[in-house]
Amino acid sequence: MLGTVLICCILFSCIIGVLAQVHKINVLNNFAQEMVSKASEVGKCTGVEIEKRYLELVDTTGIKPNYIFIADYYNSAKKLVQYGEPITVELSFDSKLIGFGNYYIPQTLTTKSTEQSMQYWK
Repeated sequence: MLGTVLICCILFSCIIGVLAQVHKINVLNNFAQEMVSKASEVGKCTGVEIEKRYLELVDTTGIKPNYIFIADYYNSAKKLVQYGEPITVELSFDSKLIGFGNYYIPQTLTTKSTEQSMQYWK
């Protein structure tokens, strides 16, 4: 009886840790979608608008992932992306899969999101 209770507690603890990771992955996916949406709207991968949106999302979600944009630039110095060209953002976040007690497994969560630029540059 005591062994069954102990096993159930260990399993319950592991399930909670896995569900917490699934939640973080979902938040990271939404974060990437919001970042690429803003980049698509302004047609560039750097600047005040992008940084402002990133900081808003960090404040809202409580996570601070690393990000990198991938695109074929119309103007690489200003990182401008021509209308209809894809913009991809890759996010990575170091996390821990919490186990029983002080036991944890370090993980790097990554995600990608892509949209087309909506700005025409002359």
